[in-house]
Amino acid sequence: MLAARAHGLGSCWVAGDKKPYAAEICRSVGAPQGFKLVSLIPIGYSAESPGKSKRPLSDVLHWEKY
Repeated sequence: MLAARAHGLGSCWVAGDKKPYAAEICRSVGAPQGFKLVSLIPIGYSAESPGKSKRPLSDVLHWEKY
């Protein structure tokens, strides 16, 4: 996913194994009988650009000694 982004492509992790569409996707991609769909990562050109960038780590990380 990071490599796709570095090349200007978008991607999205999609859960699969326990989803009702898993068997249909396996058939669609021609997976051998008995194979399980664990996840999908569609990759392509995004229809939208990401809006907000991530906040700096210093804004979200807090550490206290005990």
